[in-house]
Amino acid sequence: TAVMNVCADAGQCTQTLRVHRSMLQDGHPPTADTCNAAIRSCDGPRWREQLELLQEMRRRGLQPNAAALNAAVCRCSAADQWRSALELMSSMWERGFQPDA
Repeated sequence: TAVMNVCADAGQCTQTLRVHRSMLQDGHPPTADTCNAAIRSCDGPRWREQLELLQEMRRRGLQPNAAALNAAVCRCSAADQWRSALELMSSMWERGFQPDA
């Protein structure tokens, strides 16, 4: 988790996703913290990766945090993916999070 957070804080999406995939290949299931870090690290046109990570979290019964959801809302909005952004915001409100995007 520490490596993922360092990569996320540095905005290193490619490296963060590489570590995430490596963990999966090595048989280490992701945690909410590692997925949240991976989502936060992705910027610009990487909104698809964020949505895929959120779907993976749902399949595994993991809960995204407010920072990860806000990051995904911002990226989807910037990419004119309004439907996805609104769905994410609705999800945030249902969880009691306040969107800041």
